[in-house]
Amino acid sequence: MINPPKSTKSPSVSTLVLDNWNRGRVSVFDENRGLINGLDESLNVWLTQDGVAEPRPGLKLYGVQPENEIIGITEVVSVENGWPVNYLLSVQRDPKAKKAYVYYAKDGDKWKKAEGIEYTGEAIDAEYNFCQTDQKCLIFNGINKTHFFDFSTKTVKKFEKLTQPTDLKITKTGLSEGGVALRYGITAQSYGETMPVYFTTQKVDRERNNWEAGKQTITLEWKCNDPNVQRFIIYVGNEVGKEQYLADVANDGSGSFKFTDTGVLFAQPGTTTPEADTSEGIVGRRGANINGTVYVLGDIKNPWRIYYDGGTPKTALNFSYSGGGWIDVAPGGKDLPNAVVDFRTGKGDPVPTIFLQGTNGFGSMKHLLSDTITIGDVPVPSIKVQDANGREGTDAPNAILKYQESLHYLSKNGVFTTGTQPNIQSILSTTKSSATISRDFEKLNTKNLSKASGIVHDGKLIWALPVGTNENNQIWLQDLDRGGAWMLPWMIPAKFLLHYGSNDGKTHQLAIVNNRVCEFDYDAMAIDVNKTFETKVKTSKVYFSKQNDYSRVLTVSVDLINPVGDITVAVRGFTRRREIQKVIRKKFRDQTKILGWGDKFSFSSPKDLGWGKTRPFSQERTTETKNIVLKINKDLKWVSVEISSQGAIRYGVHKIRVRHVPIGYLPEKGVGDE
Repeated sequence: MINPPKSTKSPSVSTLVLDNWNRGRVSVFDENRGLINGLDESLNVWLTQDGVAEPRPGLKLYGVQPENEIIGITEVVSVENGWPVNYLLSVQRDPKAKKAYVYYAKDGDKWKKAEGIEYTGEAIDAEYNFCQTDQKCLIFNGINKTHFFDFSTKTVKKFEKLTQPTDLKITKTGLSEGGVALRYGITAQSYGETMPVYFTTQKVDRERNNWEAGKQTITLEWKCNDPNVQRFIIYVGNEVGKEQYLADVANDGSGSFKFTDTGVLFAQPGTTTPEADTSEGIVGRRGANINGTVYVLGDIKNPWRIYYDGGTPKTALNFSYSGGGWIDVAPGGKDLPNAVVDFRTGKGDPVPTIFLQGTNGFGSMKHLLSDTITIGDVPVPSIKVQDANGREGTDAPNAILKYQESLHYLSKNGVFTTGTQPNIQSILSTTKSSATISRDFEKLNTKNLSKASGIVHDGKLIWALPVGTNENNQIWLQDLDRGGAWMLPWMIPAKFLLHYGSNDGKTHQLAIVNNRVCEFDYDAMAIDVNKTFETKVKTSKVYFSKQNDYSRVLTVSVDLINPVGDITVAVRGFTRRREIQKVIRKKFRDQTKILGWGDKFSFSSPKDLGWGKTRPFSQERTTETKNIVLKINKDLKWVSVEISSQGAIRYGVHKIRVRHVPIGYLPEKGVGDE
């Protein structure tokens, strides 16, 4: 008698579901160790909703295009008739004339040339940066001295060199010859300050603080007929080059001036006579307006120096000690200041924060703190430098971004974030937020990162970077609202990124691409100014178990949200003998429906609506999910799925489902059949 075989349960079918990619692009692991919620490749895509991968926004032209090459651009706000009016301000290079000029435009209108100054020589190849203050926009290039776009006249102006005081005369009263040397210097000051000229050194029998009131004095007299001079600055000291600020005398237009030193005033500690004539302005590469005070750095002759103006309407753009002043940050050290931003201490106190660039991707960060020194009973304001906690430097000074009270900045070693960490109060902490794409950062060159540009939009940090080239050629995006996921690259050679708020209340995210002013277009179907771009989403190798067990893969389904256009899906896997691949391409038509009359609102028909009655109309679109199914029917150790497109398309990768039957261990085969 033959016993019938016992019935056994049919093998269960399992479904492996990949339904979000919130870890974004991950390059730190090789393909065999990738994350199930990460991507091995993410070309021209970004994340939406709860981790849906979609094609990035396209580009469209914004406004009338410039005739010359944009080498610097910013947004400025002019107050006209009591109302703010927004403009784009740029420096543009004319390659034929080998000159550069300042232009401005409003709301996409034609660019207008601002008369007053032209750039020649090495200035036409310089980097340009901007800083608005006092209804002016300072223009920096590291070559020309301070000049600015004046909002009221729409022209470019520069500081005028001042005339030094002449016919100096000094008279001492009640003082005898002695061993105390007193050196008095005087400068002329307006926006900047001249070099000092000195009165004859006086040798007296006692220090100034020992003079008897009304009995011992020194009187200074001089002449100056320059109407541009606002005031004269008096310095005093005992040693050459160590004279300190004592007082200032306003220019009353008389041409002849007098000042009497009675010994009552204190020389201000921390001040010195000017080392250079700044009456024509100062040379800087970058500046920032922080709480009304302008800070400037990048003086090639004084690379550690930070200039600051007086911060009031009367002392705006006055970088001399009678208005503002200057301070050297870590002078003579290895790190050089390359950016100044508005930030805070760990306690939350707002302070100017200085980034310093080091070597090999390193650097440091400093705070400028207001301080007061009491001399006698007189408080004297001063500024001191303090190390910031948990600091790093930056190699990309034009791409420092601020989001949710933290600073995000780039160096050759990665992206760093400085802010306050949970449960750690009163201390700034710095963390590295680019560990998952460390291999991508190896392609960046410190020398060219100064050209990087960036903006913040909708919780996303967007950087234009020079990847393996001398100029920006890719955009990298870090999505902070989705756990800091990186999505890269976007193949957009954006020279500059910036926001512009047009005067109709709309905000535009602009990119200067191939000398065209472009705007990110969130409705475009993978189109950059009438040219389509490729997209690709590729998972890492997804194993069915930690033991590398095999499964019989039945099907791989890719669920797409609102797909339109030609979309290709490729599935790779490893059999017992070799790697295989199966590819399918499918064309989707736009079949979305628009909800109109009667769909969302309870109207029986349009005839019920008469003149003057409200006509609500919904533009809401239905959402459809379509899938692409690939029949595999192979024993595989792992699978990897790639979704790609060419041409005008739209899609969102909703889910990837792998239906499989777990098998367990299978020995790999050699050359023979599977």
